[in-house]
Amino acid sequence: MAIRRHRSGLSRSARLFAGSSLLIGLVLTGAGVMQSFSNAASASPSIGVGQQLATGTGGLSEYSICTGVPGVLPCALRGQLSSTEVQGAVAVDGNFFGTNFYIGNKLSNIQALAVAGNVGGTLAVVGAGNTGVYGGSDSGARLPSGYCHSGPCLIPNLVQASASPPLPAFSAINGALTNQSATLGALPTTTGDTVAWDQADATLVLTGTNTVQNVFDLTSGVLARTTNLYINVPAGSSTVINAPEPFVNCSGIPAFGHSNAPCLQIVYYWDGSVYEAGNVSPSPTVQALMANTVLNFPNATS
Repeated sequence: MAIRRHRSGLSRSARLFAGSSLLIGLVLTGAGVMQSFSNAASASPSIGVGQQLATGTGGLSEYSICTGVPGVLPCALRGQLSSTEVQGAVAVDGNFFGTNFYIGNKLSNIQALAVAGNVGGTLAVVGAGNTGVYGGSDSGARLPSGYCHSGPCLIPNLVQASASPPLPAFSAINGALTNQSATLGALPTTTGDTVAWDQADATLVLTGTNTVQNVFDLTSGVLARTTNLYINVPAGSSTVINAPEPFVNCSGIPAFGHSNAPCLQIVYYWDGSVYEAGNVSPSPTVQALMANTVLNFPNATS
């Protein structure tokens, strides 16, 4: 769960890149870089790290504490200021201000967006029968221009929370993800796993041979200067990448740090014969690897 602090407040986000993944110390890698719960320490590694984390949020593909500032710092979970798409469900323990933000495309008949506070900006809760709910007030949330050509248009399936539909148990989720991040951060590196970084082309290659779970530790500064990440581990295994630094945000906003350095853009996975880009129609083998890869920032404070 990658924990990030904006100038406007604290942001914790957990993304499952089975659909996706950024998180409080944690980022589940997958399509683009870039949830009841069990304790990761007691769960069997064979369950898969992605499934362990998913129990913490009840299946949400993204979870964030993020307060957006209209016109200054929109809350767009991936750090993008526009045209952001999350194909799973999203929960925000705070206020949410989207900018051309699309949610829930791969789901149907589910609460795809849950906001504890106020909601605003331009966003669309898509997917047949999906709804969005907020606990505060609607501060002018409207459909993006792509959905509304004569706008501004109200979002028909976005409603204020009541007893039904309810909001998620945010405090329990916060505690679960924080604990899981700390637990994963304390794991020892896996014997035989290697980390190779090529400064010339900003490429990081992680190679592991354990068929159940591979744990890597990155030295400070490497991730901030990495553009492409290559992961080579056995099919069906889990990957935990512990990093001592905050996640690099691709928008270049100084508040996220490392604004002048390359940022992680694509994650490639070894499918047994070639590396596949996780953001381009990956094979079932790579989809399974994506769903069980987590980038963990247990020490992140800013």
